[in-house]
Amino acid sequence: VGLPFNAKPGDLIEIDRGMYQHWALYIGGMEVVHLTTPSSSGFALMVLDSPIGKVKREKIWEVVSNDSFKVNNLLDYKHQPHESYIIVKEACSMVGLELPYSIFTKNCEHFVTDLRYGKPESRQVGILWLLYFCLQDCLKGQFTLKSKIHIFPLICSRAVIGP
Repeated sequence: VGLPFNAKPGDLIEIDRGMYQHWALYIGGMEVVHLTTPSSSGFALMVLDSPIGKVKREKIWEVVSNDSFKVNNLLDYKHQPHESYIIVKEACSMVGLELPYSIFTKNCEHFVTDLRYGKPESRQVGILWLLYFCLQDCLKGQFTLKSKIHIFPLICSRAVIGP
């Protein structure tokens, strides 16, 4: 079932959900481990409501569904990955756990990058911070693009530092 797939255990899987990317860790046997929230299958911004995530082990095709996906070990250029058997063992030991969840500091991307590199990082959080600040100003009627240009480098640095 599904398309040809060439991931190796310990690889990061990036799943395109449209407005955001969901991340999972491939453990072999066509299975992944990932951090989910009760509403993560629905509209992207609903996950803002959940302070708790759950670590699940599922068949990759159940997680991906009809969305596009790819292997994306996005930080291999920056950090040395752990050995694959260590990554998989740690991921499997976390299955079933409920963990604190925050879209800004402890999301599914932070979860898988922490497992692979020992560094919880998220690229997409920088964009969310910018949208958050812009939305706040729009609601107050104070938004101008010029007013946000100076904070963009700070926002991008928050995205990769992690908690």
